[in-house]
Amino acid sequence: MLFVGEITFWECTQNSAGGNYWPDYGVNTVGNLYPGEGYNINLAYPDTLVYPPNSNTSKSEVSIARPQFYNMQKPTDCSMTIVIPLSAFEELPFYGDEFGAFDSEGQLVGSAFYTENNVDMTLWGDDAKTIEKDGLRAGEEFALKLWSKNEERILSVESWQEGDGFYNVNDIEVVGRISKSLADNNPFYLEQNIPNPFSSITAVKIHLPEKTEIALMVYDLLGKPVKMIAKGTYLAGTYTFIIDAQDLADGIYFYRLKAGNYRVTRQMEVIKNE
Repeated sequence: MLFVGEITFWECTQNSAGGNYWPDYGVNTVGNLYPGEGYNINLAYPDTLVYPPNSNTSKSEVSIARPQFYNMQKPTDCSMTIVIPLSAFEELPFYGDEFGAFDSEGQLVGSAFYTENNVDMTLWGDDAKTIEKDGLRAGEEFALKLWSKNEERILSVESWQEGDGFYNVNDIEVVGRISKSLADNNPFYLEQNIPNPFSSITAVKIHLPEKTEIALMVYDLLGKPVKMIAKGTYLAGTYTFIIDAQDLADGIYFYRLKAGNYRVTRQMEVIKNE
């Protein structure tokens, strides 16, 4: 999406992949524009749009770092964007820190890699064409977290320049002030599998605050259970489970943790033939 006008910034999303172009914020995660590809454009009022040529090596050939801890899945069919200017931080992050956005069920719905520039992040909405909830629903509040120095911190937005912290399709929200604190060490939590995508095995980590009966299951796109990963009563603690792709075909799958009243689903991808 490309935005210009009175809101003083514009953004470009390439092929709905979440790459953004924000000249006023010094952000370009789009790179080259290619013939035959689609780009969504939204204007505040009629204007002439200018994008640096592909020969501009300052933007076109730059390798864009991707988060590893908050490893975002394939995009859905709708999204919104938030930006966190450097001026919004009480204390600046470190290069390589990662930002994650989560829905009300703890599902990762957006991520960004910190490069000492203003942070921009695409937040993905729930795809109406799929059975599983795979993104934010209209009006749903999202939470922000920071992974830094092997610690996860909760980000608290104290004010917004634009927006209100709730998801709306094609919305743009700009953080005014943000602070960070150590994450609660006592929640139920299902982490994103690493690596992802994967061809042979991947690891899934869960956190349990108390002795709990759990079920960790893999489902296909139609919601059919295809593999039980863990089932039983577990003591409080952190557990890592391995998912073997040997009997899984290439494609998108979901893995769901049920622990007491806690329910969360994440998405993973198996790619064996590249």
